[in-house]
Order: sequence, then C-alpha cells, then structure tokens
Amino acid sequence: MWWPMHRRARGAVHHHADPNHFHGGIWYRPCGPRLRVVLPPVGIVVPLLPSAYVALRIGGAPFFYANGVYYQGAPGGYVVVSPPAEAAQAVPALPPPPPLEPEPTIDPRNGQSAQQTEADRQECNRWATSQPSALNDAGVFNRAVEACMDGRGYSRR
Repeated sequence: MWWPMHRRARGAVHHHADPNHFHGGIWYRPCGPRLRVVLPPVGIVVPLLPSAYVALRIGGAPFFYANGVYYQGAPGGYVVVSPPAEAAQAVPALPPPPPLEPEPTIDPRNGQSAQQTEADRQECNRWATSQPSALNDAGVFNRAVEACMDGRGYSRR
C-alpha cells in the first residue's frame, strides 16, 4: 500500500537513524516520494499505543497487540517487541493481507515530455492532498490524482 509523502508529518519516529512514520497504529517507511506500509523494527519506541490495541498476558508478562505488532511498556512509551513464543496460542490467525496494487502507469495523451509528466504528477499529488478526506483515505487521494492528471491530458492504465 502506498501513501503520499505528506503522511510523514503525522508521527516521525527514528530508529538507528532510519525514519519510520507512525499514524493510527500503522507504520510507514519512505520509498521514493511516497510512504510504504511496513512492520516496525523491534526496539522502536512510540509514546502511545494505537487506539485498537488488545491487552494480553502471555507467559505471565503483559503485552499489547495491534495490527500484527506486539508492544510492551517502556520508558517514554511502548517498545515494539518480537512476538513472544507463546503468541500463536494467544492471538487468532490473521487472514493474509490483500495483494498490493501495482503502481498505475500514466500515459501522456498530448505528447508531454517526461519532465512535464513528472512535474504534472507532483503538482497533482500536491493538489490531491488539499481535497477533503484525501489525508485519511487513499482511495480519495488516488481518485483526486487521477482526475487532476486526466485534466492535464494523461490517461491511466
């Protein structure tokens, strides 16, 4: 899953100088001009748990679980930990994630150069972030980008 780069402002967390971004219990890492959904590195600390966490006691120790990630209390918040050995019995199996959609291909209809295409793509990404709900819904963001690119003479396939 890809998100526009503006998401990083919501909660940058560095771990060994690697930037990670955390918002709503979902972890992202920069990948070009966008952010990609990832699992966080073990040892990274966040100040708050995701709102949809579940409290568990595994092997006598308290754990918190959200979105496939285990946390334990730590100074300054909650640290991401490796799944405990007994975790398979404590958490029901999650269904496999849906396959990632391929990055759409944008084709110029009016003979635009590669430089113009990239400039238009960046401008449409900026414009799409200003649309209502685009920051919270990737579908809204993607539709806004597609409409903008169509208006500038591009087709999506």
